[in-house]
Amino acid sequence: EITGTTSYDGYGAGIYISYGSTLTVSDSTVTYNTITAETGAGLGAGIMSYSETTSTDTQSTITITGSEISNNEITTADSSSGFPSFGGAGLYMMNSLSVSVSDSQIKDNTVSTAGYAFAGGVFLYYCDEASFTNSTVSGNIATTTENDSVAGGGGAGTGRNFNYF
Repeated sequence: EITGTTSYDGYGAGIYISYGSTLTVSDSTVTYNTITAETGAGLGAGIMSYSETTSTDTQSTITITGSEISNNEITTADSSSGFPSFGGAGLYMMNSLSVSVSDSQIKDNTVSTAGYAFAGGVFLYYCDEASFTNSTVSGNIATTTENDSVAGGGGAGTGRNFNYF
């Protein structure tokens, strides 16, 4: 169980992996982790995977089985980072090889920001492969407080080179 951690730098409050790592989460909970950032980005409060390039030797792989990722939260007052700087409160993957989620729940995660808010639940940005089997993504919320910003993906959505749920 990974619960109740806080990140003030904006990245991976619960679990953070990068550059060719492999993560297996089995029969676990990742819950009530928080990112509170006054400036900069807010990504992956529950689980975050990050690589700067799409080269396969630097891409990470995540397998989640029989687990719950819930009630993770990203909150920020800054809107200057721009798109897509705030998202994936449950799970965020950038330039990753694959994610496989089975028999799991990703629920009740929240992104609340003054800027662009995407994917209360899952944000996959340049992720080569993704599979969700017998799993639920529900009750996730993305909201913004600025009139000229965008919020999306509380439920599900797709866009250029990314998917968010």
